[in-house]
Amino acid sequence: MRSTENELKRETPAPAMNWHVDMAGITFAIIGPVDAFQMGLDRNFPTSGFNYDGKYAERRHIKSIPRRFGISISEITTQQYEECETGLIKAFQELDLKIQGKISRLDAEDEKSVSDIKNLKTSSRRLQSKIDRILSAQKHRTREEMQLPITKLNYAQAVSFCCWLSKKHRLKHGFESRLPNRPTRTLSVEEIFLYPSRLIERPNLLETGYRLPTAAEWEYVARGQSKTLFPFGRDASNFVFYDWYSANAATEKPVGLLKPTCLLKPGPFGAFDMLGNSREWCLDFYIEGLPKLKGTATRYVDFGPEFEGHQSAEREIRGGSYNRQIFDTRPSIRTSLD
Repeated sequence: MRSTENELKRETPAPAMNWHVDMAGITFAIIGPVDAFQMGLDRNFPTSGFNYDGKYAERRHIKSIPRRFGISISEITTQQYEECETGLIKAFQELDLKIQGKISRLDAEDEKSVSDIKNLKTSSRRLQSKIDRILSAQKHRTREEMQLPITKLNYAQAVSFCCWLSKKHRLKHGFESRLPNRPTRTLSVEEIFLYPSRLIERPNLLETGYRLPTAAEWEYVARGQSKTLFPFGRDASNFVFYDWYSANAATEKPVGLLKPTCLLKPGPFGAFDMLGNSREWCLDFYIEGLPKLKGTATRYVDFGPEFEGHQSAEREIRGGSYNRQIFDTRPSIRTSLD
């Protein structure tokens, strides 16, 4: 494999490699930069009886993505995520050992030390609580569940997984902290998991490590350059061939439940289950409406200057799921959680 890669690198001109398999066995579609594509949904678009909801579908606009990026062609499974959890448990145990060492070196009779001991014991209990919660979740997972997409993660847990992959492959991720009166610095996987409020609002997208997709990246992969309601055309009946939603999930085993990845047809860039099965986190803050374009600009730039300062308490979630109706599975549909 390495010799084949070296031969490809020596080719002139360089080949357009549009896929990559990392050392963890995750296959990525390599895409971009994207000069322009239609994002969102036109208010006057014929939606075959579906109601347009301005809150949950952005109004139509043109957006560019000024970078090359990779996106996993399949949803991350519980088994893949559990490797990250095992790494977190080990890191938390090592942190707790350091805390216990600090406690043993402090003088319990000194007034300042008493306060420090109290704070350290609080940190120790918090670590142990996290460890217990992870172990409890792992204990109750079935063998079948291990092959299903991981669900019920909050934003910090999803980011932690990305940063754990970066650390595993010795790549620098772009998730940073900006605490008062302290310089900006890259956060550790454990810090993100334990203190999600330290995450900087706009991660550094130029780093080569793993991260969540932006909403524009996600939607482009889901819809391609299509301008129809769905990436496969106007006929909603074709949806059963591409993604799991309430109707077809109710007729296939396990009935009415989450399905293993990659069982149906992929989307425009070879990515599976983008519109259904399980919803997916994005980097963006969830904001209603669109900011005004600056100057003479005619299109929005993904994470461009127009979006600076626009943030909220919630992050954007994309895609539908196995228990959602078909009108909740459009590429432009978006929801949010904190």
